[in-house]
Amino acid sequence: MNPDLSTDRYLEALGKDRCPLCFLTASSSIERLKSFLSEYVNDPKVRKTLSASNGFCRRHAWQAVSSGNNAVGVGLVHHALLTEGLEKIGKNPSGFPLFKKTKAPEECPLCSWESHVDDNFSRQFAACWADSPKLREEFDKNGILCLHHLETALRWIPKGAAKDSLAAEGRKALERLLVELKDFLDKQDYRRSHEKDGGEWDSWIRAVRMMVGEKGVF
Repeated sequence: MNPDLSTDRYLEALGKDRCPLCFLTASSSIERLKSFLSEYVNDPKVRKTLSASNGFCRRHAWQAVSSGNNAVGVGLVHHALLTEGLEKIGKNPSGFPLFKKTKAPEECPLCSWESHVDDNFSRQFAACWADSPKLREEFDKNGILCLHHLETALRWIPKGAAKDSLAAEGRKALERLLVELKDFLDKQDYRRSHEKDGGEWDSWIRAVRMMVGEKGVF
């Protein structure tokens, strides 16, 4: 892996309104889902995996619906799942006997893949942070990490100057957001209602993003 190319990826994803790791994970997840629905829905191994997990989780199932022209792929997947579900009910219409232990379904395959990709992005970002003065400089000017990714990236950096600088810069970026959020909240007071909104107007949305990540992630 070319470290310069990895650093460029994170530099391009920086922005005061988004965590670059959340953004990259979400983008990769959507591409993975589109690829799956257009190319792999008839793959026997994929069908077996989906059967074991009872399909996608609720989040990824609805993401599949809204991710583009994937009606056929979504339809094929859920035709198979509904057919299988009805067959199970047909074999035991009264339901499972009381207290019978049943095997829990496997994790949603996209959740599993997303977790793996998310971890990789955190590890790569940590390595780039330690090696790239440019990334540290640009992050100071126009970067922020959500709490989740600040914590996970810090885990990948050994104790030392790089770890200390990421902790300091990550904290500073979140504290800037807190200042904007407080300004937004203060302006809800009638005594300040005449003041025009500034850059803080969407701070409440960005605060949610810094706590739970981008829509569709985690």
